Amino acid sequence: MAKFDVFEAYVSFEQASHEGKNRPVVIVDLRDFEKPFGALAIYSDKPKFHANHTQKFYQSFLYEIEDILSAGLNKKSFVDVRVLIDYTFQQIMFNAKYRGKLSAKDASGLIDKLEDYHSANL
Repeated sequence: MAKFDVFEAYVSFEQASHEGKNRPVVIVDLRDFEKPFGALAIYSDKPKFHANHTQKFYQSFLYEIEDILSAGLNKKSFVDVRVLIDYTFQQIMFNAKYRGKLSAKDASGLIDKLEDYHSANL
């Protein structure tokens, strides 16, 4: 497991944390033993991401993955940089499925998007 690896893992819904579903996530932070992995959720493309009245809002926190095949994805997808999700070693090793890895270009673009979003929203 390394930074920018993409896994299929369980993600809780924001409004109902006791509910959720499996979706792709990208590892962006490696930390201590108790919660060693920080990940960001990946969402497939949706019309609301491009609608005139919502496009600017979504563009502020979504990074579009350019090399979807390298990431193990099969359709246009976006990383949501707003919320870091904590995972234990066991959650990734035993409950998550490896999909791929972000390309160097996407890793660099994601880092830039993370920095831009968090510096604007401190």
